[in-house]
Amino acid sequence: MKLEKGVRFLLLLSLLIVILVIPLLPLPLYVFHVIIILFFNAYLCTAWVIVGGFAKQVSLGHSTFVGIGAYSIGVLLSLFNLTPILGGIVGVLMTVCVALTLGYPCFRFGVRGPYFTFATMALAEVMYYVVVSLRGITGGALGIFIPPGVISSLLLLNKKIVSYYIIVVMFFFALFLARKIQHSKFGYYLTAIREDEDAAEACGVDILKYKLVALSLSAALTALGGAFYAIYYSYITPDGVLGLAVSFQIATMSLAGGAKFWFGPAVGALLITPFTETVRSMLGGRFVGVPMLLYGVLLLIVARAAPDGVSGFISSFLGRSESAGNTESYERH
Repeated sequence: MKLEKGVRFLLLLSLLIVILVIPLLPLPLYVFHVIIILFFNAYLCTAWVIVGGFAKQVSLGHSTFVGIGAYSIGVLLSLFNLTPILGGIVGVLMTVCVALTLGYPCFRFGVRGPYFTFATMALAEVMYYVVVSLRGITGGALGIFIPPGVISSLLLLNKKIVSYYIIVVMFFFALFLARKIQHSKFGYYLTAIREDEDAAEACGVDILKYKLVALSLSAALTALGGAFYAIYYSYITPDGVLGLAVSFQIATMSLAGGAKFWFGPAVGALLITPFTETVRSMLGGRFVGVPMLLYGVLLLIVARAAPDGVSGFISSFLGRSESAGNTESYERH
């Protein structure tokens, strides 16, 4: 047992060292950009799994929260010259208010399953067209440009390296939080809601309370991801942060990796991000709908081959191997 813990510690330490030294390697700029996007997607998917995986309240409207987080920084900076930190705080608070405005009536009156998913999609579409129509504030379809020097003088030193370490810290914080939630009393309540909502309510679980907390927490973390998007790209457009493609991407990666596991969404992002970024770079802007098509095809394949995602498939395989090993050991004795 001590040997297993020692090996696990060495593996984690080696992984941490590799992650820390990646910016020091002579990587092409595009490859380094893809690595940053990988961590960014893994962060968003880990935030999504709190409500979409643990509680099985599948949302296809998380682009709304990404957009609010991003536009809060852009709009408040351009109109009121507020610092990105204050803009990010305002964005998180606004996102939680929007999440509660959506979640309370839905959860209070029993909107669940595909109907809740459609409600989140409707919210995303409404937010998209609201942002596009407010040209004087949001820049409309053209978006908002944020000069990097305005955000932070530190970014002028080496924007990609600083952004890399920021998103790595954000990702590991979200991963730690997701793990703590899944193994806490709150996480057990969410699991009960996921497995059988009516039975959980009959056992005394406050369904409305815990679903609202999960949705609010997920939305707040996602808004922070939107704030990072604004800082990293320095250019915000409705299609970049509010399009349904963003929501489908987050949900597809999470479900493909395994939404029942705290580490599953990160696995999905690790597998899908390099593939989709490569396809996007090869096709350029010639076939705009191809990424959405790929997400749909991947989701169908995973749903058919591994309903619990890649993480669920690996866990079940390791479980069968361990079970077979225990049986063989028992037969010897």
